[in-house]
Amino acid sequence: MRDKPADWDTYSLKQIEEFYLKPYEEEREIINQSYLSLITDENGNLDALKILEIIMDLQDRVEDLETECVRKDYF
Repeated sequence: MRDKPADWDTYSLKQIEEFYLKPYEEEREIINQSYLSLITDENGNLDALKILEIIMDLQDRVEDLETECVRKDYF
């Protein structure tokens, strides 16, 4: 799980300090909100195609890992 907001590299030192002073639940909410654009359209609505693309990419990665692990077991 990600532990910093998507735009972390734009945070000033003061913003970083303020972020780490927040309760864990508030940090998680800020982080999650920052990644919403990965699955929403320009109006903030869930975009089924973006979600499907992420799911398919994750499936490919899992299959690649499974293949790699099986290969290593045989060598």
